[in-house]
Amino acid sequence: MAQSLVSTQEPMSHAAGNDVTQQAPEDIIGDPLESFSAQMDSFGSLISLVFDDYENFIDELVRKVIELPPERRFTHSHEIVEEQVSEEFGTADVLSAQFPQLNGKQLSRFMSQINEQILKNVLRGIYFDREPDTRLVLAALVQSTEHFMSAIEDNQCERAVRQRSYSAPLGLLCRLMYTARNPDESTIEDIAMDVSRSHYYFGSASSSDSENPPNPDNRPSSEVIQEVREYGAAIAYANTQISLGRGSELAHLTEREFRTRVLKEHKIPVRNGPQSAEDLGDRI
Repeated sequence: MAQSLVSTQEPMSHAAGNDVTQQAPEDIIGDPLESFSAQMDSFGSLISLVFDDYENFIDELVRKVIELPPERRFTHSHEIVEEQVSEEFGTADVLSAQFPQLNGKQLSRFMSQINEQILKNVLRGIYFDREPDTRLVLAALVQSTEHFMSAIEDNQCERAVRQRSYSAPLGLLCRLMYTARNPDESTIEDIAMDVSRSHYYFGSASSSDSENPPNPDNRPSSEVIQEVREYGAAIAYANTQISLGRGSELAHLTEREFRTRVLKEHKIPVRNGPQSAEDLGDRI
């Protein structure tokens, strides 16, 4: 993963109204995608005003994108959106006229707000969850989506390259929606592979092949999962108050490996934090 991929929010703490020491473990662990489902339902209620059948539109879009082979899912999924919008409205201009809030910048800001809330919800259970890999790969997915959207907005590139680049975050968003709607049908491997694929194809859209890492589909899936796990652990360390020890535990690495390789790669400063929620309570 590239160095600039981990952004930080205000670390979750008691001061921010998120004191994990005052909540039961089952209340914290919960469903990591609960907030995402609620936000998408709210968005759906709003946008359904201009769709004949919004739920069917989204279901069809997600299904078609997920069914694409990886080499097209993260390079041509924008074409699926264009096709469905054309079938529903005739042209994208008609949709924009009926729902101007869907313009690129406003939609990007809306997605950033959703990503921020999803990431907080995903990471809330990181203290207690005995099997945190699902949270880690979801955190990597959300952070990657945000990274791609920001990079596209900041990069003045040709329209064709820009459209192809949008397929990377779109492919991840569809994976997220598919996982939220079908939790038993998306595995940790599915999510991790899509995170890694998205980075590979996003890089391919804007740089020469010589600058890109190997195609994840040509690597052992266990290596890809570990790489994404480490990325998720870095995100957790940067955005919560977990200690270096807990971060290295999440990443399945020694503290030295986590500090000198993972945190250094992502330019995250090393700090000491609580080993657990109980430790956090003692410090407070």
